[in-house]
Amino acid sequence: MIEVVPAVPAHMQELARGLRDRDRIEIVGMGSTVEESFTVTWRRSLLRRTVLLDGEVAAVGGCGGSPMGGTGQPWMLTTALFERIPIFMVKEGIRQSRAWLEIFDRLESHVDAGYGRACGFLQAIGFRLDEPVRIPAG
Repeated sequence: MIEVVPAVPAHMQELARGLRDRDRIEIVGMGSTVEESFTVTWRRSLLRRTVLLDGEVAAVGGCGGSPMGGTGQPWMLTTALFERIPIFMVKEGIRQSRAWLEIFDRLESHVDAGYGRACGFLQAIGFRLDEPVRIPAG
């Protein structure tokens, strides 16, 4: 059974234990530890959702930013369970993005250009990827 529920801190703890290696590499490549990244991302997010597969965390994501500023910063981190529900995740990604666009004028974030699956997922749900740019770590 697949459920989308409001995210709670316990979901982040479970996510940390099962975080996919490629997600971990992306976080560290941005100059942060997983723990720091989770703390900052959680605090800055206005909207947070967890996707559960049979009661276990498959993904946690959300959107930060200021509605007055007009730009939302979506994010999502995953466990290996994400791979078992790709069609659902694409449909849910589209649904969540549309909901965020009711609050924000635009959505903008960063993804590691070498993380092909993440880039492909973002394109599948309607995001346009710009040419890669080097972002200083830290």
